[in-house]
Amino acid sequence: MHRRYSGGHGGGRSHLDPANEFKNLRPGSYRAEDLVRILTDNAAIPLKKKLPKTSAEWVIRCHTMEAIPTDTKFLDTYAKRWLAVFGHGYYFDALEKDGDEETFKGIEVIDPKHPVLLDPSTGKYMTHRGFFHPLDRKIYVVNGDFGREDKMLKILGTILHEALHAFLNTFVCDKKCCEDFLASTQGLGLEGHATQWSNAMFELEKAVKRDLGLKINTGFHNSIGAEMMQGFNPEDDDLDRWRVPDKIINFARERKTQGEREYRRMAIERRRATREMVAGRYSIELAYQWKFGH
Repeated sequence: MHRRYSGGHGGGRSHLDPANEFKNLRPGSYRAEDLVRILTDNAAIPLKKKLPKTSAEWVIRCHTMEAIPTDTKFLDTYAKRWLAVFGHGYYFDALEKDGDEETFKGIEVIDPKHPVLLDPSTGKYMTHRGFFHPLDRKIYVVNGDFGREDKMLKILGTILHEALHAFLNTFVCDKKCCEDFLASTQGLGLEGHATQWSNAMFELEKAVKRDLGLKINTGFHNSIGAEMMQGFNPEDDDLDRWRVPDKIINFARERKTQGEREYRRMAIERRRATREMVAGRYSIELAYQWKFGH
């Protein structure tokens, strides 16, 4: 007997088909592989056929910028506009919604010493480029040291990367019937970068390059490598298809810390703990002991 489901999912092993209601997706209602299928099908459609005029004008304006200011307030506006572009083009406008507590709450660019980055248990600040916060239901992008890379490309990559976490986290069925699959190599895994996420990220990266002429840095391959070190065990054919460099694969396999069985157990435990935190049963201090999708 399965739990009762929110968001229109009536329990059992049957799930809603997101292809039938992509204009009004319901939180917590769909299988991960079905969400990835509609994302990849939609990514194959040229962006110019999907963008409203205001978003298209924003894309053109950004292409003509010689450089973007580093001021956090400007970057926050910049990120919100680009999230709207990606939302229109690749996420069915589902990341524009702001309704009940289960839905997505937007994006914010923050400084490296922002309180949300402080881990109360260690007194140190997290150093992620960005992450999706499951309690706030919001994407945070950190205005930190972007190194020698083009700042625009790195910020755009971070937005696209975290938007995928936000989309899947918001709309995937994360109840008992899907728990084992989501925790597995074929699902979302421990850090959220397993097969389903990787399949979608690969197609979205290709779409952005095709549609905008931008080779953005989403951290895709490094995320796969980090997931492999935790116990993610993708098929060789998948690694080839995702074009993961051999040096990342070899490095990850040499430093793999656990087998797939333990990997799945930890992923299930983390997903359960996250659900408890979202439900308000755990304190914010405990939340920081679990890495948010990043």
